[in-house]
Amino acid sequence: MKVLTSSKPNMKKLEEFLESQTLLPLSFNFASSDDHIGTHLTGIFPKRPFHVAQGVYPKKGWLKLNLWEGFVDPKEHPRMYDPAEGFIVSANSIIASKYCKNGITHGFSFTHRYLRLREILMEKMKNGGKLHIDDMIEAQMDTLDY
Repeated sequence: MKVLTSSKPNMKKLEEFLESQTLLPLSFNFASSDDHIGTHLTGIFPKRPFHVAQGVYPKKGWLKLNLWEGFVDPKEHPRMYDPAEGFIVSANSIIASKYCKNGITHGFSFTHRYLRLREILMEKMKNGGKLHIDDMIEAQMDTLDY
């Protein structure tokens, strides 16, 4: 656990640590003291044919078409580091990155909250604005629903 409390963050060690976490499917969001941010999905996920989230609904398990092909390698789990927009919104939404090829987050279909939070944060950052703790509190308290 030293990787999580070190005064000199090592992103490679953090990534290796998160890849080793297979007990629960959790989305870890983090920030380092040297201005890096990221999100990383942990857990163990079945590799399915066609790389889609077929586990969302019951399947006929006796058909070869629906059999698992093993498990997704943790190195292929969805993650994102230092996105260009400067922030990460985590609201049960799809993690879109080059690590999203196995359909793991495709079952997260409720994007309305993600879109609203992103809209609030983008407005705050317009014209070079910086985000502050009060902005995060305000975003969490927002009640507008699409």
